[in-house]
Amino acid sequence: MPDVRVVIVNRFVVGWLLFTVNMNGNGNKKADEMLDTSVSNEGEEPTDMNQVLDSHRSQLQHPESGMQDHREHQLQCDSTDTKTMIKEEVGRLLVEEKKSLIDDQRLREELSKMKQQLESDNGSRLDSLRDNLQQQLDTERRDSNFRHQQLETALQTMIKEEVGRLLEEEKKSLIDGQRLHVELSQMKLQLKTDNGSKLDILRDNLQQQLDAERRDSNSRHQQLETAQRDFSQQLSARSQLMIMQVLVVCIIIAVIAARLAPIDLKRWSRSQQEPAIEEYPPTVAFDKEVALKHFTNGINELQRAFPSQSLRLWRIIESATLPVIEEESPAHPAVILLVAAKGHSAVAECLAQRYAELVTESLNAAAHTAFNCETDAYSDPDDAKGQVDSELSGAFDAGAKAGLVHRLEKLPGPAAMIFYRFADNDNAPYKNVAIVLTLTLESTDAGSERDNVAYDELRKIWGSSLDVDKVEPLLSRIGNSVAFVRPETTNTLSENDC
Repeated sequence: MPDVRVVIVNRFVVGWLLFTVNMNGNGNKKADEMLDTSVSNEGEEPTDMNQVLDSHRSQLQHPESGMQDHREHQLQCDSTDTKTMIKEEVGRLLVEEKKSLIDDQRLREELSKMKQQLESDNGSRLDSLRDNLQQQLDTERRDSNFRHQQLETALQTMIKEEVGRLLEEEKKSLIDGQRLHVELSQMKLQLKTDNGSKLDILRDNLQQQLDAERRDSNSRHQQLETAQRDFSQQLSARSQLMIMQVLVVCIIIAVIAARLAPIDLKRWSRSQQEPAIEEYPPTVAFDKEVALKHFTNGINELQRAFPSQSLRLWRIIESATLPVIEEESPAHPAVILLVAAKGHSAVAECLAQRYAELVTESLNAAAHTAFNCETDAYSDPDDAKGQVDSELSGAFDAGAKAGLVHRLEKLPGPAAMIFYRFADNDNAPYKNVAIVLTLTLESTDAGSERDNVAYDELRKIWGSSLDVDKVEPLLSRIGNSVAFVRPETTNTLSENDC
């Protein structure tokens, strides 16, 4: 590849020659040929600057002979100046090239130093970073091992404590179980002993009574045989008094039989009264057990009859009613509020009807009563209150144990104050009864089925005619057992005769 400096000098000489030829006004064609020759020779590397000038000078010797000498002289002069200029320019370019080479070399050295310094700095930083990371990893590893040891120690301690506690509880339970087993064995032995002694006493009493009855029966039999012999003798002697004697004998036999029966029953009852009182519960308690069993079975049947109802509803009904059945003197009546969404009041009324029938059958009571508030919705509140009072009091006085009040939302506020008396927790006039109230909401959805839904509905209905200090105590009396009734199918209602 040609040297850059030679190419520059070559182009400079060609330019100067073109300028000289143009100044003389001749040799345009020759100058073009020289330019072509110069351009074509740029790819070569002349060995000397004089050779280049001589080649150009030889090309200019072909013009006319008249001008040759003048041109040669001018060319020599110009060649001298050109050489001088070219040398100066070449020198300057060489100096600049040398400076650029020195600058390039210095730049390379600086870049090499910077690169070495950067590599050294990066290496030291990487080493430092590696050392720091290694130290952090070692520290974290030590901390992790320490925490792991602490955790293992704590877990072992906790496990030991828990195992110790469980062992203590198991030991206590075993001791309690053994104690309970001993107590049960003692009670069983004592019960067997008591029952055995009572049975022996009862057996002796019965045996004594049987012996006495046997002796009495033998004496009566002997008396009867004696009477028969006397009667037969008298009959043979006195045939006319036969009929009368037969009647007398019949009367005697009837009297004896009448005397034997009450004596036997009285002795039997006296012999059984004392042990029966000690061993068996009274007749009333037996009836309560029968009533409780009947009620429980009836609740199970109602669950099957109304399959869409929630388990919460049955629990509320059962827990509210059991004290009335189990306790001899309940503290308060069972007041149940059945709440149904709009359009499903028939389900609540049907369920209340079946429940009232179940309570009546379980307690063997008189027929229940039912009052529909919708019939007195627009009547005078005092009259409606009197109607509810008369209906419930009359039924309960007649022996009924269940009362229904339907469509409570239709009852005026002042009339609803009657439940201050019937649903009172302490001073209710009838405590061994069940009162079922049905409420129909304005909404078609019961929402969350929480008690506040029913309370808000009644507050909205009665709040316009009753003060707050009257509404809230009333709600506390009738809202202790709130159960939400869910929709049932038409077939379910028809099967329950609703």
